[in-house]
Amino acid sequence: MYFYNQTLQNSTSIVNCICGNFRNPKIQDILVSHGTVLELYKIGDQGNLVSIFKSEIFGQIRSMKTFRLPGSRKDFVFIGSDSGAITLLEYSINKNRFIVIHQEIFGKIGRRRVVPGQFLAVDPRGRAVMIGSVEKSRIVYVLSRDSANNVTITSPLEAHRPKTIISSICGVDVGFDNPIFACIETEYGEIENDQTGEAAKNPKKEISFYELDLGLNHVVRKWSDFIEPTSNLLIPVPGGNSGPGGILICSENKITFKNKDHVDIIEYFPKREMNEELKSVLNKVMTQYKKQNKNNENNENNENEEVSDKDNDDDMEVDNTLDSSIEIEDTFITCYSMHKQKGMFFFLLQNQFGDLFKVTLDYDEDEVKKINISYFDTVSIAVDMCLLKNGFLFVASESGNHYFYQFQGTEWNQVKSITENESKNRKQPKTYRIHELQNLASIDEMESISPLISAKFLDLNREGTPQLYCTCGRGGRSSFRVLRHGLSVHEIATSILTGTVPHGIWTIKSNIAAQIDKYIVISYKDSTMFLEIGESVEEITEKRFLNSVSTLLIGLMEDDSIIQVYPHGFRHSNANGRIREWIPPSRKSIAKCTMNSSQLVIYLTGGELIYFELDETGDLQEIRKINFTEEIVCMDISTVPSGRRYASFFAVGTYNNNIRIFSLESEKCLESVALQILDSKPESVIFVEMQSTFGEETETTINTLFLNIGLDNGIFIRLVVDEVNGTLSNSRTRYLGTKPVKLFRVKSAGENSVLALSNRSWLSYNFQSKFYNTPLIYYPLDFAAPFSSEHCEEGIVAISEQTMRIIYIDRFGTTFNETSTPLKLTPRHFVVHPNNQWIMMIQSDRNMLSETEQNQICMYEFRDEIARQENKRSGNQNLNENQNLNEYQYQNENQYQNENQYQNRNLNQYQNQNQYQNQYQNENENQNNEDEDEDEDDEEEEKKQLLNKQEQFLRALRPGENKWASSIKIYDIIQESEVEKFEFGNNESAISICTCSFQQGLFIVVGTVEDLILAPRSFGKAFLYVFQLVGNDPQMMDNGNQRIIEFIHKTKVNGIPYALNDFHGRLIAGIGNHLCIYAMGQKQLLRKCINRGFPTMISHIEVQGNRIFAADIAESIHYVKYNQIENQLTIIADDSLPRYVTAMTVLDYDTVAVGDKFGQIFVLQIPEHIEDEQDIETAERLLWDRGYLNGALNKLNIMCEFHVGEIVCGLQKTVMSAVSCLFYTTMMGSIGVLMPFVSRDDVDFFSLLESLIRKELPPLCGNDHLKFRSSFFPVKAVIDGDLCEMFSLLSSKKQLQIANKLERSVGEVFKKLEDFKNRIL
Repeated sequence: MYFYNQTLQNSTSIVNCICGNFRNPKIQDILVSHGTVLELYKIGDQGNLVSIFKSEIFGQIRSMKTFRLPGSRKDFVFIGSDSGAITLLEYSINKNRFIVIHQEIFGKIGRRRVVPGQFLAVDPRGRAVMIGSVEKSRIVYVLSRDSANNVTITSPLEAHRPKTIISSICGVDVGFDNPIFACIETEYGEIENDQTGEAAKNPKKEISFYELDLGLNHVVRKWSDFIEPTSNLLIPVPGGNSGPGGILICSENKITFKNKDHVDIIEYFPKREMNEELKSVLNKVMTQYKKQNKNNENNENNENEEVSDKDNDDDMEVDNTLDSSIEIEDTFITCYSMHKQKGMFFFLLQNQFGDLFKVTLDYDEDEVKKINISYFDTVSIAVDMCLLKNGFLFVASESGNHYFYQFQGTEWNQVKSITENESKNRKQPKTYRIHELQNLASIDEMESISPLISAKFLDLNREGTPQLYCTCGRGGRSSFRVLRHGLSVHEIATSILTGTVPHGIWTIKSNIAAQIDKYIVISYKDSTMFLEIGESVEEITEKRFLNSVSTLLIGLMEDDSIIQVYPHGFRHSNANGRIREWIPPSRKSIAKCTMNSSQLVIYLTGGELIYFELDETGDLQEIRKINFTEEIVCMDISTVPSGRRYASFFAVGTYNNNIRIFSLESEKCLESVALQILDSKPESVIFVEMQSTFGEETETTINTLFLNIGLDNGIFIRLVVDEVNGTLSNSRTRYLGTKPVKLFRVKSAGENSVLALSNRSWLSYNFQSKFYNTPLIYYPLDFAAPFSSEHCEEGIVAISEQTMRIIYIDRFGTTFNETSTPLKLTPRHFVVHPNNQWIMMIQSDRNMLSETEQNQICMYEFRDEIARQENKRSGNQNLNENQNLNEYQYQNENQYQNENQYQNRNLNQYQNQNQYQNQYQNENENQNNEDEDEDEDDEEEEKKQLLNKQEQFLRALRPGENKWASSIKIYDIIQESEVEKFEFGNNESAISICTCSFQQGLFIVVGTVEDLILAPRSFGKAFLYVFQLVGNDPQMMDNGNQRIIEFIHKTKVNGIPYALNDFHGRLIAGIGNHLCIYAMGQKQLLRKCINRGFPTMISHIEVQGNRIFAADIAESIHYVKYNQIENQLTIIADDSLPRYVTAMTVLDYDTVAVGDKFGQIFVLQIPEHIEDEQDIETAERLLWDRGYLNGALNKLNIMCEFHVGEIVCGLQKTVMSAVSCLFYTTMMGSIGVLMPFVSRDDVDFFSLLESLIRKELPPLCGNDHLKFRSSFFPVKAVIDGDLCEMFSLLSSKKQLQIANKLERSVGEVFKKLEDFKNRIL
């Protein structure tokens, strides 16, 4: 058993982000770390973020800092990772990637708490860097340049301090004096020696300053001072000529300026305002909550109908007394960013609620007089922020999407506080009220599904390809998302076309050197429409264009002349206004044609093929004419290569299922030079020159001419054309759909690309040294052409039935497109109802108000905004009704004026008054639809902003540490609407959910826990709720009190019901560390069987026939057999290694795949000698119960081991493209697949390829690939496809060397890699 690992989507979570001048001294870029992936973004022309570099480093990035040497104008990057080395990177523009300048190794591995790498601080003057660990260790490196002007690093200088915990490190700006680094330290020596435990209650923190003596080349602890125990973050203040120097220490509710020989300056952070009316509403909600809990407890004490499990275990009770008042928590600063320019600087700080504060200093030379703090705005809670010099702010969110903002106005650095109520008591902080964004404007949003909690590949919409349904996020930023394979498409404009169905569309520039298009040409059966692009798109009629004919082809020549080809000839219009017509012989017409900037080829009915060339005088000259015996279906001529006047080849496709390549060279003009036999009739064919060879040592782009063929059976073929002799090679095929494939040239990601149209639209393009063939998530298109304007350089104008659509794509390189539905509580798990395909989801949150309580509070706090939206919505409806009535009257009363209006527009293709009226009515309908769409978009945007503001307000309300809000929600995927919601009271938290087929029918079972405390784990009571869907139609919700879901009963259990599953008409449940089987009863579930032999807690249960695979949360997998005759559950086999299981799925009757919290994926198999079909005799039971290594007698065989690098949260066996694969998802948002090999030859090929690339291309940050994939257990029986795909990053020379060792050509290696990737998606 061998698997091929392929990452479909890298992590969307961001761990660190920095900004700097990596590519250009005048342009700042943003470098982000996704954990194991490094990605560089630039700011696009539209203000959006564009990815320009992405690299898998096969390791964990722990810290990143920018670094600039004195006198340099370019920034370098320091990275601390788990490789045990500090890496200095420089961005190479020629190679379009980061390269390693220096790598200093200081440890074997960087995961231990005493190995540096967690903290990184750089001297602001660029002379030294300090790298520190969580405990004890600090190392300083001195940076300089050698005689060749290369960056050098000296030997490490140790600054260790035993028995200390480090919280933060920063470099102090002291000008060009000896570099100083500041550290927040907690010494635990006294705590360790204190037997009473009093020292641990009040740990002492101190700030220590370490000085690097550049003359003596050693580090000393210069001075230290005790600080607040809650201090958590250090912020360096600019020094020298830029500011007073020193540091800012962030602690609970306050910030302190500290510097040597300077008195401490303290300022308190403002707090969110909570007026008395709001407090009254909150207290009322909490009082209702307490009364409800008390009534529920009294009812349970008086009721004797519910019977608990007969078990000797005692329930763990928790005293959970909640105060009825809610207060805003204290403020802690979690991240910051600084803006610095000549003569001024300020800081943006964010607290744990997402509120931003602007901090400035009033100072005179080196003396700070006051710290000014003002509320700025509220954004999503960030793990890091980047403030760019050109007025942009990037926020890497802790949960959900990341945001890119722009400061409002020109004086954005002079923003003042919004609301400040000064108090006489200095310790009493200022207050403020949050508001919608006023100082920031969101201009781009980076989608993120992190943290991803649960996911399933399903085809609920019956699209033919499974979609990924996942729950992600935390609290109010949670969401339910549907991911589809394809690129997201942005729509610029749409217009409904009248008349017959169009059969072609083209775009034309004003001249050959123009960057934007001037005309859009749409061809009908008997006419052609010419649209001029300006401030608006208007129809025109010009002398050089023929409107009364059906256009077969139109294009621009190199002398700025235009050729329009129609069935009865073609018109050649020069730039100076001269027009020439060419008419074919009598009784013949043009059937097919193709052209480039200097050549034209036409095919006449009857089999005549004529070739024209543009001469130096600007005339088209007929060069040669031949009779072609086969009937031509499609044809295309290649573009003119750079440095040449004419192209060398053109291709024709015939009804005989073949493609012929003809030469256009003068000595063998129109001679066949290549033939490609096909399985079906070709529908279209185009030549496209694309980049094909990539390499780290290649500084010039190497382009290859490709011939792309679309067949009528839905197959897309891509071949390489030899630019010397025209021969075809390296054929690659891809099935796109059932309809014939039409091909069009477009521009994508700055390069030539191919748009293939079938049932779906597919885009073939290159991006970051990789080739992609990805579908578009959009309407099916019939015809397309490239479109370029001032606002959209790489757009596409297309025809879809009778609608013209202008679209563009900006997120190249992505695999999935997502749609999102916001949630108010954290989703824990979901299942799919097998009958109606509804999603049933459980949600729960600690220290959070329930959804009903949140709605009550928001209805009061945001009553004005809600009322304004309701009034606007009702006003729009009345306005639309009045507008429709006025338009109807206007059409009846002013018909004569409308007719004159149409005549002035010179619409020659319309011949009578009825056509004018129909056109006018259609335009009115289009305008009304556009206005309605704009109103709907505005309404959706306002609704989104209100929900975002409500989430920002609610995130600061904390009702109590042990207060739980929980519910079960039913969601209809087809209607995209919520069907029903059931909230759990009594401080219950929903833990698990499943559908179970009892003898009475299909039911939903939910496991809940009362008064749950996570650490140390304890709870009050636990229950199993049973529900039943009483209706399958969402319209039943409109019928009074009719409910879709009906509560049947609940059963009290003696442990946390962490895992539930269906088991042959019964319920099998993991109750704590007990495995139980339940049957359906009238008033509760009836326990039929129990096994108490599990070590810790059962977290997952999977059933395969009569076999049960139960996962212990800390002791891996147990294989259990249920003996129906004796009604017993017996553990037959278990794993020999302890593993913290987070995901599990069954592959076949003997095999199970498991993921753990350390990022391992492994496959276990039951030993062959175990025959569980045989009954275990009583005498033999002693052998089963005796165990081996404190476990079961038999041990599961380990078939595969692989380290992903992120917590695995989902595993599922799914069929994709007729191939059964194992998909996995991680908490940080990665999506990958393990595809089984079907032949030993493929295993040998990829094993050798992986080992060769491992030697030639070491990871960027110093880690070893094999070491990373074997982080906890040696990798076994898995080939890393992510490493194999880096074959394209090698130089041409190394690619050839590796291909020779594989006994293949370079093209065959690429084809093998693409074939394996296409098997998955």
